[in-house]
Amino acid sequence: MAGLPRTVDDATIPRATAEVIGRAGLAGLTLAAVAREAGLSAATLVQRFGSKRGLHRVYGFSPGLAGALAQGLESECGPLGEPL
Repeated sequence: MAGLPRTVDDATIPRATAEVIGRAGLAGLTLAAVAREAGLSAATLVQRFGSKRGLHRVYGFSPGLAGALAQGLESECGPLGEPL
């Protein structure tokens, strides 16, 4: 049995996840926040990924990666959160 068609393409979810991480950090990453950013319900993300850990696993987000990205951005652009 085929499921319902997806209203948001798969590329939207990692972009939404990155936006949430950029604003709130990895500690502030929740399925609800990603869902709001992507225009989905949190239940939809739970169906697709099972949990926040599943989202991390699929898109490769990890505390080490987030920290490395933040350090790289700060070295290139200055402290995060300040206007360019």
